[in-house]
Amino acid sequence: GAPGFMGMTKIKANFGLGIKEPTLLESYSTSIYYMGNPDLRPEKTVSFDTGIEQQFNSGRGALELTYFQSRFRDQIGYAITDYATFAGSFFNIGKSRARGLETALRHELFWHLEIGGTYTFLDSEVLEASAASDPAFAKGQELFRRPRHSGHLDLRWNPGRLTLGVNALLVGSLVDSDYSGLNITRNDGYSLLNLLANLRLIGDMSLFATVNNVTD
Repeated sequence: GAPGFMGMTKIKANFGLGIKEPTLLESYSTSIYYMGNPDLRPEKTVSFDTGIEQQFNSGRGALELTYFQSRFRDQIGYAITDYATFAGSFFNIGKSRARGLETALRHELFWHLEIGGTYTFLDSEVLEASAASDPAFAKGQELFRRPRHSGHLDLRWNPGRLTLGVNALLVGSLVDSDYSGLNITRNDGYSLLNLLANLRLIGDMSLFATVNNVTD
């Protein structure tokens, strides 16, 4: 390419250990619809990610690639325990993992236009079956409500104090539950189109408006 077209390159990596205690509702709620479980164990997570960010076109654009992986023990889930009364409670999912690749791209175009977007591929699996009878949490199943494919696109126009934007969110099919005992464990993907406007006034004051889910 042209001299100087490729800009700064950044390498990143992160590693973390996490623990999350059950909430008071998850442990002690007395409602039959989300009965607390005092025997819940805390969620534990081991995760890492590594990636690269490459700037180009004199810093006006950037491409980022990130690989991530997490292993979970005793994730807290929810399931119906009585399909006649719709009583439900919380439980620990034995072991599970999630790994995948995230890409992000942004670029400043002409006439104060900026475009950006992300795409995430997620490979997840329940490694150890839980006590829940709902097939959505069975061993070998993908993690609950975590789509395999997802992403978004942004287009923004920034002429001075005014910002106008459009955002499209795209989500693939994902594991779900019908909570009715019919063994329906997947939901179709969906898309959302959102609009936004922001006018910067003086200091930190701004006027803004958003319209979510424009097509529905």
